[in-house]
Amino acid sequence: MNKIILVKNTKIACILAIALVSVFGVDLNANAASTGPVTIKVDFTYTSSNIPKTTTLSNNVVVGDNVSFNLVDANGSTVFYPALSPNVQSMQARGEQGKAEFFIHYWSTESDAEGTITISGATFSSIVNEVEDLDDSWWPGSEGYKTGSEDSLTITSDTTATFNLHFNEPGDSFTLNYVPNQINQCQDGIDNDGDGAIDYPSDFSCTSSTDDDETLLKSQCQDGLDNDSDGLIDYSQDIGCSSNQDNDEFNAPINCSTHAQCGTNGLTGSPSCQGNSTYQNYITYTCNNAGTTNSFCSNSTSSQLQSNCSSSQTCSNGICNAIAQCQDGIDNDSDGATDYPGDFSCSSATDNDETNPKAQCQDGIDNDSDGLIDFPSDTGCSSKQDNDEFNAPINCSTNAQCGTNGTTGNDFCQGNSIHKNYTTYTCNNAGTTSSFCSNSTSSQLQSNCSSNQTCSNGSCNNNTTTTITCSSNSQCGTNGFIGGSFCQGNSTYQSYITYTCNNPGTTSSSCSNSTSSQLQATCASNQTCSNNTCVTSQVQSNLSATATIRNLSSGNLNYSSFANASPGDIVQISVLVSVSGSQSLNNVTVKDILPANLTYNNNLTIDGVANGSNITQGVNLGTMSPNIGQAKTITYQAQVGPAANFAFGTTTLNNSITATADGGITSGAKITPVYVTKSSVLGATDIPTGLTNNLWVDSFFLPLVLALLGIWLFNSGLLGNFGIAGLRKKMYQNELSNKIAEIKKREI
Repeated sequence: MNKIILVKNTKIACILAIALVSVFGVDLNANAASTGPVTIKVDFTYTSSNIPKTTTLSNNVVVGDNVSFNLVDANGSTVFYPALSPNVQSMQARGEQGKAEFFIHYWSTESDAEGTITISGATFSSIVNEVEDLDDSWWPGSEGYKTGSEDSLTITSDTTATFNLHFNEPGDSFTLNYVPNQINQCQDGIDNDGDGAIDYPSDFSCTSSTDDDETLLKSQCQDGLDNDSDGLIDYSQDIGCSSNQDNDEFNAPINCSTHAQCGTNGLTGSPSCQGNSTYQNYITYTCNNAGTTNSFCSNSTSSQLQSNCSSSQTCSNGICNAIAQCQDGIDNDSDGATDYPGDFSCSSATDNDETNPKAQCQDGIDNDSDGLIDFPSDTGCSSKQDNDEFNAPINCSTNAQCGTNGTTGNDFCQGNSIHKNYTTYTCNNAGTTSSFCSNSTSSQLQSNCSSNQTCSNGSCNNNTTTTITCSSNSQCGTNGFIGGSFCQGNSTYQSYITYTCNNPGTTSSSCSNSTSSQLQATCASNQTCSNNTCVTSQVQSNLSATATIRNLSSGNLNYSSFANASPGDIVQISVLVSVSGSQSLNNVTVKDILPANLTYNNNLTIDGVANGSNITQGVNLGTMSPNIGQAKTITYQAQVGPAANFAFGTTTLNNSITATADGGITSGAKITPVYVTKSSVLGATDIPTGLTNNLWVDSFFLPLVLALLGIWLFNSGLLGNFGIAGLRKKMYQNELSNKIAEIKKREI
């Protein structure tokens, strides 16, 4: 039978109890085999307002309400727990296998104590109204509680009991018996069969946590049988066994024992360019868990530097090549144009001759026999790179050359008013070689009908009788083209009028019309819309875009054809746009298609002036002429993605910059690569300090308390009734009685 006991005690009993706990090292946190830990919790109910519910002891431990403690240690030995309640009114407890004993006392006067005791890991079985061994040193002077109206102890459920005691010095005591809950072998935390494995699922013999047999069935690797007939039995003799719990004694294959069995390390693939250097992939083969049954092969590939190209070379297709004149950033022929496609003499970026052939406007020849030679003398030359010395035609210089403004067509009704179409002719880019004509038509009010009139068929009629203005669209007019053709973009258009009968067949019917531009013809790639018709162009202008880049985060202020960067860096891209030839280009638009991990970061400027356009959606520069000074520079920023988006090593990000203009003219895609390098960072290492973070172990306090307690015990004679202590026992007892009397006198 297991039980729990409560006792009333004096101040000396508390001191003796604390001393014994310190000397014998009682463990309050252990449990017995085959059962789980049994814990008691005490909650007090106070009826007097002057009695505090908690107090703090000298070792900074708070005791009082809601105090929990284990009843037995790991060996089933008695556990003593002092000072469950405040020092005004004190309760101690002692736990043993199957019982818990309690003692509660008050210093000098009568008092009451009541509360609830809760047990976990066990169930209450019975009550005893005293402590069984009251005559020993644990509970001197205590007595059991008295049954009756003043004292009560009741088991209210399997796991709870309530107490209500009225007492004076020295105090009351009681015992609660309990039965611990049993735990199955496969969940008791014990290696019951001594095979090195504990509980389910670690022990093969356990089929579940509720299995109460940790011994059978045994796995093949501890059953004493040669299951695979290889002359070797069980773990660790049979290499097919990985542990005692292995249920397969058959040998597993060994895939590899050395790295060489997996492959030969070396360079693989063809060289490639990273930045201005040549690299080649290097493959490394590894045998993981070498020589074991769970061995396997793997390999990894990394990029290795082969050579760095010199300042006069550029890396292309994995090879360092000399930089051609048409991409070296130098005006080698001093004609004011640098590299392809800016210099007419450059047929491509790999062309190594920036001098020949020369364009007509710098070849020293009067190609158009007008007595004027080259740029800027010949007005037909827009720049030295212009390859056509002939003068371009001017389509119009005034609006009147495009047509005479005026009304067209017949009168028509809008609401209850008479309207008529009015055509306006316009000369766009007047007096330039890119001039062209266009016209627009709008409805103009001619007159308003009076209140007793109704507009019908373009005239105001008196309301003598109820009339229906129209019943169909054809009664309002004949749809068709009006006016002459005009240029719009690089196509010819003509106005088209459409008549509509509103509310047809009713007295509220009315006629209206609308005019829209309709495409007549689209000029071919070698034609230009001029004077309202497609004219075959004698010359054609070229559009060029030169792109460079620099890394702002690294502090590099020099632009280059590429940029080296790290994750998160900000780069700035500069695009120079120019027109060469004899004609201006309309709707010149620059667009950059950014790759993944390179994000547009705004800060766009055109010729140094901030602009709110988005380069990824296209920036329209309007009309650009081939005259000197008409080139425009666009700058903007982009940000490299975060490190988490990149693998270790170098990653190339290629954007695509293109300039376009009306007539299908394009500069071709320009690439400014960004080479992003991600490096690894070594991790930090924890350094042991040698401390346990336990105040009792790391400080001097516990050894000091034990030493002082030993001296006190020796002098008090509690260590035995023999030797010097035995001879001095009576003297010490008298001295102790005198001290107790003195303490009581002070308290009174």
